[in-house]
Amino acid sequence: MLSYQIFFILGGIVLAYVFYEIYKRTKKTPLAILVARQENAPPKVDVTKKENSFNKRAERVGWTVGRNYLEFMLMVGVVIGGVAAFYFKTWVPLVAGIAAGMFYPYYKLSQKEELYFDELPTRADQALGAVEQQIDSDIPIFDALKQAVPYMQQPLRQKYEKVTEKVEKTGMPLKRALEGIPEELGLAQLEYFHIILEVAEETEEKAREIISDASDTIRRQQKQANRLKREIAMSKSEMKMMFVLVLVMVASFSFMLPDTVPIKGTIIQKGLNIAVIGISGWTTWATLKKIQAKNLF
Repeated sequence: MLSYQIFFILGGIVLAYVFYEIYKRTKKTPLAILVARQENAPPKVDVTKKENSFNKRAERVGWTVGRNYLEFMLMVGVVIGGVAAFYFKTWVPLVAGIAAGMFYPYYKLSQKEELYFDELPTRADQALGAVEQQIDSDIPIFDALKQAVPYMQQPLRQKYEKVTEKVEKTGMPLKRALEGIPEELGLAQLEYFHIILEVAEETEEKAREIISDASDTIRRQQKQANRLKREIAMSKSEMKMMFVLVLVMVASFSFMLPDTVPIKGTIIQKGLNIAVIGISGWTTWATLKKIQAKNLF
């Protein structure tokens, strides 16, 4: 009797410590990130519900999916889970298949979004660098932008091609033609790029100096962002290891509990296992989502 009580107490202490560490990581924001936020102070991008739909998000990151992709993946999960449930004579694989069919597309999308938002600031830096190179030819800022477009990466190239077409074909002011691009790409940092272009257009004689200073500023910010991303990657690894530790502890409790413990093998134990894994899994997922590049930079 005393042995399993000690086992419970030690296990409870370790589990409490794990949850405490997870809680600290959900509340703690690194000082470097706070400083970067205050220095950069980018305007918030207003994303409507329509723009936040699965297909819109996939289109934004260059992932081509069918209109019924979500329904198709759900059907695949149901079929695979149903076959496994029939074979093993239990409903658990069916539930797992439904859950996998529902959440796998969003998991894959989140991975693509993270990669996209990690690379996008670098592409914005390259776009400004391309304009800076054209400015060295002592040409107007709009002509420099037009000549720099072919050297930009997607999706920036497509957006700024449309900008130059609007200005040339309709006579639209450059400032107006640039509106909406940061919101469409989900990159608020482009607001700074556009302000620089507008100021340089108004003061053509100082355009080269303005663009050069702005390019240096963005490069410094990009170096700082890369350093912070490395710290964030370490934090993500720690969070995942914490979740794995919870899984190992739950499995250990399930297999190592003495037979004299009343709740062993009962629905109470299964419910506790599901609750512990569910809470730790949700906390880990929420934290990983919170520290994605698109939410911090």
